[in-house]
Amino acid sequence: MAQVWESAEVKKQGDLWNAAKLKGDKAAMSLANTTANQLRNAIGYQSNTSGLNQTAKTGYAADSTNTKFTPTPVIAPPKIDNSGLIESQYGSLISALKSQIAQNVNNKNTEISGLGAKYQPQKNTSEVGRGNELRTALEISANNGDRGGIGRQQALETTSNADKRINDIGLQQTSDETNLRNDISNLLLEGNVQEAQFTAAKLKDLIANNQYVDTTNYNRGQDTFNNGIATSTLANNTASTNASVKNSEANTAGQLLQNKEMSDPNSVTNQMAKLGLNTARFNYSQLSVEAKQKADMVLNDLANGRMSRASAQSSIDHAGDSYAANMAQLAWQKSSENPDNAPKIEKPVAYNYKTDAGFADDMQTATNGGTTSVSQLKANASVFIQKYTIDGYNALLKAAQGE
Repeated sequence: MAQVWESAEVKKQGDLWNAAKLKGDKAAMSLANTTANQLRNAIGYQSNTSGLNQTAKTGYAADSTNTKFTPTPVIAPPKIDNSGLIESQYGSLISALKSQIAQNVNNKNTEISGLGAKYQPQKNTSEVGRGNELRTALEISANNGDRGGIGRQQALETTSNADKRINDIGLQQTSDETNLRNDISNLLLEGNVQEAQFTAAKLKDLIANNQYVDTTNYNRGQDTFNNGIATSTLANNTASTNASVKNSEANTAGQLLQNKEMSDPNSVTNQMAKLGLNTARFNYSQLSVEAKQKADMVLNDLANGRMSRASAQSSIDHAGDSYAANMAQLAWQKSSENPDNAPKIEKPVAYNYKTDAGFADDMQTATNGGTTSVSQLKANASVFIQKYTIDGYNALLKAAQGE
């Protein structure tokens, strides 16, 4: 049913509906009603089933008579400037990052400050070891009836070995400090990388948020964002380079210790090589302080005839093995507690000083009162022991003394 104020098209459908009703044609009635409603919807209102009590559709407004309907303007929601919130959020992130980096750096500095206390007990142990070894050397000299050359030489060697151990501990402490300072450098660089990334992300969000920026400011902001990305990339590259430098410095510190060991003619490694040991598998500079002390004991026992070459070779080939180290320690303790009861370890079957042509020559001069005198033998005891073993040295000494 159409109202008087409605359009001619709607009224026509009302007439068609009335005619169909008189005929009882429900299909025609439905068609007329549907078409009328479509016409109403097209101009912004809708009616109930009887065509009365019209209401404006969403997006339309009715006039005071409720017979004219016009579209309402679409009002966009107000633009909200979130730049303050963005600045605050990223400011909090960067502040937390800096606080964490500062804490981590402080922890590393605390470790550096504690290195002295960490390594001082090892230095103290080495000093105590120096006194014990010197006392042992003097006791051996006294037992051998020596009051001169060999005693002084052994005391000098003992002092030199102790100084070397203390110096090596110092080098290890320096190496640890270098690594910790490299860690600090990396922490600061990584902090710069993350801060640059936060800054770049903040600028990107600000650009997306700013609905009022003009073209000039937009370009300036975009340039700043690009610079932030470039800074982040540079910081990443720097961090990667610094990591490589750190690894190189750590390797150099270890190599320095090894080079010092190999270049020092009086080093433990070179003294072992002079005594006929194969030191290819022996890396003295990388041993712990305790393992170095045990290696020194092996060298001392070998030089003084308390350990065979085969046993000494086995000990240094397995320097990192706790069982071998404990065995060397046990043998040293037994021999130091009572040298007379130390186990008599024979030289390898491959060597016999009696068949050594050099020994025969030295024996002849010792017997005839030549250059191989008692004083010469005692002054150069370590040399003769290295050449002919302790048994050969004792044989020469007896010959020179006329026994």
